[in-house]
Amino acid sequence: MSFLKKLFGFKKINDFTIYVGENCHDCEEVITKLKKMNKQFKIINIDESGKSTPIPIFAFPAMFKGEKLIAYGFDILKKA
Repeated sequence: MSFLKKLFGFKKINDFTIYVGENCHDCEEVITKLKKMNKQFKIINIDESGKSTPIPIFAFPAMFKGEKLIAYGFDILKKA
């Protein structure tokens, strides 16, 4: 059983939402790599959608499970 399954009870990354910003190079790179890993997830572009993250943050991309911040930046790839 993986660390995330033990700690959070997660089975799939599609339980997660990844928040990105417009013209965010790191966001594009992380999303591209996750797609190459065949991971499924929800993406919300905060600039296009007008939605905000569940808690105030300053770094993108950011991965949340509900209102809990799980990882941000390239650390998302380690959690996937």
